Amino acid sequence: METIAESILQRMPGDLRQYLEKQTNLDDIPICEQEPANVASEVIHVGHSRIKVYFPEFSPAKMVVFLHFRGDSGSIHIAVDYPSALVTRFRQILTDCSAIVEYVRQRCMGQWKETWNTDPARIILSGSSAGATLAILIAAIMARNHELLYGVIALVPLIDTNPDLAASPWGENENTIGLTPRRLLEDLDAAFRDEDPEFRLHWHSNPRKMPDYVMNQLPTVIMVLAKLDILYPSQVEFKTRLEDQGVNLSWIEVDGLHQVKDMDRVTAAGREVRQYILRASREFMKRAACSTDRRPELVPESQREAATKRLSPYDVRRLEEL
Repeated sequence: METIAESILQRMPGDLRQYLEKQTNLDDIPICEQEPANVASEVIHVGHSRIKVYFPEFSPAKMVVFLHFRGDSGSIHIAVDYPSALVTRFRQILTDCSAIVEYVRQRCMGQWKETWNTDPARIILSGSSAGATLAILIAAIMARNHELLYGVIALVPLIDTNPDLAASPWGENENTIGLTPRRLLEDLDAAFRDEDPEFRLHWHSNPRKMPDYVMNQLPTVIMVLAKLDILYPSQVEFKTRLEDQGVNLSWIEVDGLHQVKDMDRVTAAGREVRQYILRASREFMKRAACSTDRRPELVPESQREAATKRLSPYDVRRLEEL
């Protein structure tokens, strides 16, 4: 087991400390997500990835679609199984996930609309860790293309994806178990190996680089911060910028580790996160029922901001000037 700094242990809630002391390896921490019982589902292959769609038992007047990028009841839930950074580059992951969102948007305007009364303006992107990063980045790209999105749920997001990380984001949480600087840098190095520097430093791959004029176009953001996560300082910084830019933001911080959402059955912090996300999801559905339908005003294809192409220095300058 990785060593936890004494300063972290002193701040760690008793239930979390007792739980971790029983683990011989971080991999022993169970993933508490369970397959819902008696729910109609469909597995669909989209490009290099696949998605699993869970359909509700009834169709409300206005359906909300939750599209979740893992790191992991009156709405359609979609779990995305995209390739990990250990087998493909981050650019390809962003491209694949963008294609999945576009596929879901087309379904919401077509096949699902007749049966479930879906609308592409009522899609919510969610994710944890790197999945939260993908949700934020894709939401920003969609906003730049005038593609309406209902909201983003970001659980303990990886805000700075620059594998060089000149300024470390972890501060006093450096020895937190589960996501140490060494492990983080190794994962980022694998994800961005062979990527050109322009892409690695552009906001298309790094939320910390997101300009204010892009950030203030984001839809409603629900955010979870974990105080014992080494990424906590950068999460606070990003949260503050969202507030400064007037983004409709709701957030919560808990005494948990990076895996806090997966510990909802063993720690108070995990249960708090699970309840918070449930409340936020219900609020989204409640708002949808009272809202008027909005239609996306699409940017012409020639002007679309693509996550799929290799950005040249000229492209970077052009996108910054838009």
